[in-house]
Amino acid sequence: MSRREDFDNALWSDPDFLALSSAARMTYIWSWTNPRCGMAGIYKTAPVQAAMETGLSEEDVRSAFVELGEANFAFYEGNVLWVRSRVKHLRQKTTQIAKAVRNDLAKVADDHPLKARFLATYRGHSWLSAYIGGEGQVTLTRPIADSPGGDGHVPVLGTGTGNGTGAGGKRWGPGKGKQPASIPPSDAAVAGVHARLEADAELAAQFPDVALAHVKHAMGRIVNAGEIATYAAIRAELDAA
Repeated sequence: MSRREDFDNALWSDPDFLALSSAARMTYIWSWTNPRCGMAGIYKTAPVQAAMETGLSEEDVRSAFVELGEANFAFYEGNVLWVRSRVKHLRQKTTQIAKAVRNDLAKVADDHPLKARFLATYRGHSWLSAYIGGEGQVTLTRPIADSPGGDGHVPVLGTGTGNGTGAGGKRWGPGKGKQPASIPPSDAAVAGVHARLEADAELAAQFPDVALAHVKHAMGRIVNAGEIATYAAIRAELDAA
């Protein structure tokens, strides 16, 4: 279904945006306006899709993704693209929008590093915290069709025939028919997210003078070349960039 996209033309006055290459600017505009981008601004895609829809070459799109990451506009990793400020620039911050953000996030694996970064950025926002987990929580599992239960977890559709009582009162619990039940994330999912965050923190500590996104892109280039990403190799890659 088509949708009118609320795109702020003040972007053309942003010196950081104007400093990008023309391919990166085109790719960034595409990242907001293509039909896969929802309210959360995080979604599965591939460079070949962007290439077909923008008219750029796939190589130019891949380079643009790297450039956008280095400039802190958008990040691409593991077939997932995150447009960092998509949620920040939402004009309306309603319950329905919060649900849409939650459902978009649920389409991305819980242990994906970009989901962890999204949570670290937005879970402290009061209008979203009940839907994506409050401060200090990692609570994202599946898309649903109703509002969250009383314990802050993301509910999923229940299939039981209980009396409708549970952690959230009569509205939640095993329920009857399609009443949602609140289910916490698995230990493995939580551990995976925390492991990613710890690895990022360790990497940032090793290269305190360089933005983490730059370091990770340098590592990616080294690994893609079939080499081992040692400290010396990463530093040399950064210095050569």
